[in-house]
Amino acid sequence: MPVDSLSLRVNRLPRAALGSPELSIVDMYCGAGGLSLGSLYAAVGLGYKPRFALAADRDTEALGVYCRNLRPERTSTEDAGMVVDYQLDQLDSRPIFAYPPTLLPGALADIPNIDLFLAGPPCQGHSNLNNHTRRDDPRNQSYLATAATAIAAGARAVVIENVREAIAAKGDPVGTSVRLFEDAGYHVQLVVLDASEYGVAQTRKRGFLIATKSQAESVANVAATMRRPVASALSVIDDLLDVDSQNPFDRPSTPGQETQARINYLFDNDLYELPDSQRPDCHKAGNTYKSVYGRIQPSSPSGTITQGFLTMGRGRFVHPTRRRCLTPHEAARIQCFPDAYQFVGTSGEVLSHRALSKLIGNAVPPRLGELACRVALSSLNLSNG
Repeated sequence: MPVDSLSLRVNRLPRAALGSPELSIVDMYCGAGGLSLGSLYAAVGLGYKPRFALAADRDTEALGVYCRNLRPERTSTEDAGMVVDYQLDQLDSRPIFAYPPTLLPGALADIPNIDLFLAGPPCQGHSNLNNHTRRDDPRNQSYLATAATAIAAGARAVVIENVREAIAAKGDPVGTSVRLFEDAGYHVQLVVLDASEYGVAQTRKRGFLIATKSQAESVANVAATMRRPVASALSVIDDLLDVDSQNPFDRPSTPGQETQARINYLFDNDLYELPDSQRPDCHKAGNTYKSVYGRIQPSSPSGTITQGFLTMGRGRFVHPTRRRCLTPHEAARIQCFPDAYQFVGTSGEVLSHRALSKLIGNAVPPRLGELACRVALSSLNLSNG
């Protein structure tokens, strides 16, 4: 999708042309659907009709938003560690499956011919190659379980997204997954993408593992076609400056008296960094989080949007030109979600600030998802015949 301030203000998601070949998509750890939305843009752009066969996440509010927008055929609250039987061993110091991974009975096992498998698993960073069923916390091997699940499902193309730090995490879950995919006959590309290079109005970096059964186009080639000029945060939210609404989506949080005084100090002194003298005692001496209590530069991209964007003390989340922090709507725009994507429950229920900040802050910018999915889909050759 072309990214600019107008494209984010559309009230309708793209639709495939009549007669387009169908694309079967599964999304584990789907969250609110940022990665799947990216896959929709990629699929429609390449002439496919996406069919979301399964969306899985333990967060039922996230599933509600996903269902409202993308209409999956099935949903599940199971994660990858609950749907696959696998065990890892070593051969000449190389991790291998002790036996072929197998899907356990359930929603995923009933889906044939998965074209695109998506996942954004949490990464705890200390996998140790033990049988996952013997661990106290199955999330500790979530990345490896995701790889095992995709392989067991026989997915033709796989996109796994995570924080960039996961690539160097303790226990090397990403590197181990790469080798497991390669041993299963997949071609693998591993890349870190910076959202600000592709028209997203924030400097968010995410790591992507792209595994395909057939050779895909290189990330570098696809990225070159999708690069866009750097977008400022203000340029994508300047029509939302003074929205008067009681809906939490368009309402900023109400700061305490001291916090409002700090916000006023920034504006009264034309500052974007709050001096140490104005910070709480715990941030006055030797603090290493310079972006905390900061104000967004109007002519620059925002820093990474996190689930703390409603609060001054959790990042650089003070609005560029208004004496308040971002609203959920503004944060969603900065994350590159178009207005057509509704952050409401399945039946249109209004979500709380707490839910909105979590779902929007934890989401994958759809533009990055589109890029990774375009690479993955370039390996497919689907037709109606």
